[in-house]
Amino acid sequence: LGLAQREMQRPIRAYTLAFDDAVWDESPIARRQAELVGATYHQVPVTRQALADVYSDAVWHSETPMVNGHGAAKFLLSQAVRDAGLKVVFTGEGSDELLGGYATFRRDALLHHPNGRSRADTDALIAQMFDSNPATRSIFMQQAADNPIFVEVVNRLGFLPSFIETFGAMGATLSAGLRADVAKSVAGKSVYADVLDSLPLSMAIAGRDRLHQGLYVNSKTHLANFILTFLGDRMEMAHSIEGRVPFLDHHVAHYAARIPIAMKIKGYREKHVLREAAKDVLIEEVYNREKHPFTSPPAAAGAPEGAAAVDRK
Repeated sequence: LGLAQREMQRPIRAYTLAFDDAVWDESPIARRQAELVGATYHQVPVTRQALADVYSDAVWHSETPMVNGHGAAKFLLSQAVRDAGLKVVFTGEGSDELLGGYATFRRDALLHHPNGRSRADTDALIAQMFDSNPATRSIFMQQAADNPIFVEVVNRLGFLPSFIETFGAMGATLSAGLRADVAKSVAGKSVYADVLDSLPLSMAIAGRDRLHQGLYVNSKTHLANFILTFLGDRMEMAHSIEGRVPFLDHHVAHYAARIPIAMKIKGYREKHVLREAAKDVLIEEVYNREKHPFTSPPAAAGAPEGAAAVDRK
């Protein structure tokens, strides 16, 4: 936002969700950031009841099971932008995936690139990272490395990327909600083997460090098939909004892939190079703050029956 505002002759309209729970709500920080760079701040308040009310519509448009309400939140954000008369927006997807922003990537950097640290010191840094942010804990503490389904991953990569460990655990939980006939149709399938075997791993990751191997696999799987389609295009196009992702410009992506690990993750400070590049347009809190993943509060208690699932023909 800050870099884009420098190129504009009028204030950019910046839209941010505001949740009714302080753990998930980033709106006060977003307001101060917008004010610093001269953008116009627009707050979109979202209650837990509102998330429950649109949940089934969001599932229908996403055609994807949801592990929490952030898809419904993005649905409401896109609705508010549409109601304001806008058709095209810039969004921030891609920076975390290119530059190691999520806790799973920081965990991989700490585990596989200790830089002289003892295992005890590494474990202490990982514990400190998770303890410092309740929103991070709510998503990324679901480790399940001993699950036999991950053997296929280790056989192909030589290690288990933390993002696969985390989201694999989420997927296993989510699969318990499948209808019996759907669960039966996928029983026994080696999904991790099928996906990894579809990628040119020997060419793409040979000779690369563990973090960059994990970032590559993430970009070809989770980023492409979840972040950009479910949280991005489907929730935006549900309201005829076109989202554009400047961080995924191919010139930026090509350059980011060659940035050394130490410039991406410094200790457990993620996206170090981006913080430094944009330092002049960031409020101090954003410059120093740990990544806060985009999630939403749980839906309201007593939400309408059927708010967590939909079956439309």
